[in-house]
Amino acid sequence: MKVLLTLFVLLFSIPAHSSDDLNGNKLVCSNERDATIYLTAFEFKKNFAVIQYQATNKNPLSKRRVEYETTPEEIRIAPNEYYKYFINRKNLSVTRNRSEVNFQYKNGECHLYEESILDFISKKLEKYKEGNLL
Repeated sequence: MKVLLTLFVLLFSIPAHSSDDLNGNKLVCSNERDATIYLTAFEFKKNFAVIQYQATNKNPLSKRRVEYETTPEEIRIAPNEYYKYFINRKNLSVTRNRSEVNFQYKNGECHLYEESILDFISKKLEKYKEGNLL
């Protein structure tokens, strides 16, 4: 009877954990301030890995693979010990290090995305390339 009860508990605990594996989801964020466009994107992979993309019209694209963890209310992404990103699961707002209000994507500046993240970034930067001679 104990074995049956243990199997029953294990069976119902697996879906709760696996539903937080966000593999295949993509989140893109953009906002423009002071003649600068800020672009951040997250491409969730299996085994709680995420590829984080960042670019502006003044800085080249950076790409890094990091890990994430979830709670019922947020997704926590930790690219290194100095920067941690928090994604609100209800409205998709993104904050870095919680206390940095100057690096934040508010409700409506981030959305789920189906297509290529690199295409998204390229399209957003297109207007900043106008008039370039080289």
